[in-house]
Amino acid sequence: MKKQLTITDLTTMHGDRVCIFGVDADGKGIRPDIPPTGIREGYLQDSRGRRIVRPFAVVELDFVRSRPKPPHTEDWEINPNCAPRLIRYLSEDESRALLERILDESIRSIFGADIHDNRYVNEGEGNRSLGTVKADKVLSVRCVQREGDKHDYRTGFSDATGETYDLPITDLAFREYCDRQKLMRLTRGVICAGLRRRLSRGHVFIRVGLARPFAKMYNRCYLQVCAIHAFPGYAQSSEGAGDSEVQGDGRQA
Repeated sequence: MKKQLTITDLTTMHGDRVCIFGVDADGKGIRPDIPPTGIREGYLQDSRGRRIVRPFAVVELDFVRSRPKPPHTEDWEINPNCAPRLIRYLSEDESRALLERILDESIRSIFGADIHDNRYVNEGEGNRSLGTVKADKVLSVRCVQREGDKHDYRTGFSDATGETYDLPITDLAFREYCDRQKLMRLTRGVICAGLRRRLSRGHVFIRVGLARPFAKMYNRCYLQVCAIHAFPGYAQSSEGAGDSEVQGDGRQA
């Protein structure tokens, strides 16, 4: 069954694996997947190696069957032999209007399950795994070094109810932007301070989702920031040399 999907999230996973999420014409959330290996970055590219599947792209995919597993009720298997077909990209106004249309009241209203310690939902609980909130305040942006050259990115923020969260960022465009800034010899502190400053000046929509259950952590589904969509975009600034390459709402120039 071929169906159009507007992509809202593109997140990084292990290696070259990625996760994409979108909404259909009715605003229903759908997470395409290719079992058992998942979606690889190459699937997002056209024949010329350009990434066409990215936030606010309208694409046509070939859906095979629904594979819900609460709280990840939005999972759909897609046909790996049918390449995604790009229809168009939403304009900035259209992108913002879409986020306003699917906006949730608060993070606690998203999942239909209790959030423990503002950090996780139990496996098997809840009726969906991803939603959208407006950040009332962006309190922090941090980059923490892990083993080798790998880094974890986190943000602290409050939602419209004033409740605060401190969550890891898996947004691929955000992480690639930070990595480009590091190549310009900017320190992690300078990059994060600039991002917080710019995000604090704009309208920020945060897509909050649930990671897959992790056996070593009692099969909990931890909250994570799957996408940060800012208006104006956090990269639309002259503060960094790489700012013109990404719009900051997930779209590339």
